[in-house]
Amino acid sequence: MTFENPQYQPRTAPLGIALYLIGGLLLLLLAYTTLGIEIEPFWVLLAVPVALLLPVLVRSFPVLLMVAMVYVGTFKTRAAVGISLTDPTLWIAALLYAAVILQVLLLAVGAEGRSLRDLFAGQMGGVSAFALLILVIAISYSYTPAPDIGREKVLRLVAFDIPIFLAPLILLRNDRDVRQLLLVSMLGSLALACRTVYRVLHPTAEILLGEQDPTEIGDGLLMGAAALMALYYSFPERRFFRVGLIGCIIVLTCGTTASLSRSAILSLLLVATTSLMFLRRKPTTLSRKTILTAAAAVVVTVSVASVSLSHLPATHSKFALKAGELSLTLHGLTPGGTAGQRYSFSESAWQAFLTKPLLGWGAGGWTTLWHYSDERVLKYPHNFVLEIAAEQGLVGLAALAMLLLAMLRACAQVLGGPGSQFVFIVPVVLLSLLGNAVTGQVEARDMWFWCGTLLALARTARASSAPAPL
Repeated sequence: MTFENPQYQPRTAPLGIALYLIGGLLLLLLAYTTLGIEIEPFWVLLAVPVALLLPVLVRSFPVLLMVAMVYVGTFKTRAAVGISLTDPTLWIAALLYAAVILQVLLLAVGAEGRSLRDLFAGQMGGVSAFALLILVIAISYSYTPAPDIGREKVLRLVAFDIPIFLAPLILLRNDRDVRQLLLVSMLGSLALACRTVYRVLHPTAEILLGEQDPTEIGDGLLMGAAALMALYYSFPERRFFRVGLIGCIIVLTCGTTASLSRSAILSLLLVATTSLMFLRRKPTTLSRKTILTAAAAVVVTVSVASVSLSHLPATHSKFALKAGELSLTLHGLTPGGTAGQRYSFSESAWQAFLTKPLLGWGAGGWTTLWHYSDERVLKYPHNFVLEIAAEQGLVGLAALAMLLLAMLRACAQVLGGPGSQFVFIVPVVLLSLLGNAVTGQVEARDMWFWCGTLLALARTARASSAPAPL
């Protein structure tokens, strides 16, 4: 089901010529500059193919840029400090901006056979609710008691989260783009799974000495989301693919368990089991029996991997501590450690909301109400819903409720549409929202990316189910 007009063939040849002319001019400028500042010619030669490929990447493979924007933080060796030209996030963001702007310009001049209005057909409610939420957070910066942290939060939302939310609506044009998104996301998550398992099997001295925490919360959620994609996307009906998909599910589940993130592991188990009940009537690549087998494989893999992790030197103490905290929680007792901290963070955010229920404390304001001694949790209470409640009050919660209702409506449109190739997005969004409601923050880039993708696929499903004009 394509979103493009099948009777219209866009004129890409003049566009490609123009892009390469621009790339050639940039190369000339680069060569002139390097001669002036005496840079080694090797770097110029290396930059030539890169510069020539950038227009192709921006125009033909914008989906790769979207996925890279979500995964880049997990593959960086060190966190960025301020604005740095060596930060790959800024470069990927710049290329993504270029792809979005180029697509919008092509739509504005009618070169794509559709209009800007078509991008948000039937989804203006969700886009407007998201814009309202960001606006409320931005306005709350005016009265925050923590202006530095509030400024950083607002800038991240505007610079990264708004584009990653809108990019799927603009750049997902047809089924081919959706397949690219699935495959690239799954490849990225498989790489994360291999890296996570390798780190557990070959720990560093810092991990063995307890100086470095092996827990990877964000990685766990990304791997769990990819496992759900493998389970519910309609890949080609072949025996090889069925075996390969079940193998991917097992590898991704092992990676999720090795991340030691309780929120990611429990969210994956909960979403995988509940989605079987709600999506059992939707046909997918895997038969119902195979899906049940795959879901059972997820449960068995988590169990076996958990037992294995409890005996490894790198994860023995951490796993035993987390398991003990979870056991106390299930027995209705207040745990210690990180689980106890989550309770105290939530209680602090709730009390902050009760103190200023209407407008909250402002962007970043929660940081003035909790420990400055723990830098890992300085900026958010590990629950994006309570974070909005504490910092934007009822106004922010109302905007969030409108957005969640729009997400629910989009899920209904996807499930009610013909076919089943978009069903995977429903459990993926549920996993992301659930995981970030337990241990995330409002700037969670993956959460907003999957929400934007849900709106884009709901738009396509809605257009596919509409009656054809006479």
